Amino acid sequence: RGDLDSAISCYERALSLEPPVPDRLAILTHLGEAQLTKGEYIKAISTCELALECGVAPEIYNLLGRAYYKLKEFSKALECFLKATELDPSSAIDYANVGFSLKSIGESLATDEARLFFFSQAKVFFLKALSLNPDLEMAKRGLAYCEQFLPENN
Repeated sequence: RGDLDSAISCYERALSLEPPVPDRLAILTHLGEAQLTKGEYIKAISTCELALECGVAPEIYNLLGRAYYKLKEFSKALECFLKATELDPSSAIDYANVGFSLKSIGESLATDEARLFFFSQAKVFFLKALSLNPDLEMAKRGLAYCEQFLPENN
């Protein structure tokens, strides 16, 4: 915890020096990551929004998505992770994150039909993640979870 607090202080100090935009973008990205790790999700979202004013990077959308996911705002997380995959189509982790967002939305729905729709969509993204990185454990876990509920797997 102390290391995170120290890192956050250093990033905030660096920002106070008004660095050029590319450096500011990098510092804000690192600051957002530290805030997210510390559990300061609202602060991380604000930091990422400032970073987006400096430029667009898939890492920022990944951070935003993770913060929204932690806040159980799964639709917003989904939007962010989809944007990250648009910016970096080779990111297996972001495809898996799309899958987890869809799975979580599905879990929150009342009808089996609606849940199955979201689980089947999540499966597509978990498979895409695994096509990019066959060893990605989080995608394997998400896929296995969704498949247990889908009719074609019973």
